Amino acid sequence: MVIADLTAHHLRLPRVESTFDGTQDILLVRIETDTGLVGWGEVVSASAVARAVIEAPRSGGGRHGLRELVIGLDPLDPPAVWDVMYEGTAWYGRGGVAIHAMAGVDVALWDIRAQAMGLPLYEALADWAGERPVDRANRGVRAYASVL
Repeated sequence: MVIADLTAHHLRLPRVESTFDGTQDILLVRIETDTGLVGWGEVVSASAVARAVIEAPRSGGGRHGLRELVIGLDPLDPPAVWDVMYEGTAWYGRGGVAIHAMAGVDVALWDIRAQAMGLPLYEALADWAGERPVDRANRGVRAYASVL
């Protein structure tokens, strides 16, 4: 299985207020594999800039978007794909919006990995981390929120 495509979908309200509200302007990341599995991730950042980080075509050595880097890689190995993205963004930055875009790609990869394993994402992550199997009888998860 390999990554066949990576697309970014910018969703934006017609009028965006100057508030810390990630629901007004968001970037969804879609990764499709050659076997038809599709994973989704989210980027809450400067969405138009993050989209450019993902979609930018190759313009020379070390100058390209994330899409150019990940096509053909193994979606079942998110840490390896992360390493490729991290190295590949050295020219234009490994912080700010570039790392936000990489995180959206990473989330989509974990989505694909969990689907391929036939597990919910939280179990696939526990399996990868070598943690004990999740007790399905106790599915409670603590609530978490940031910024708001």
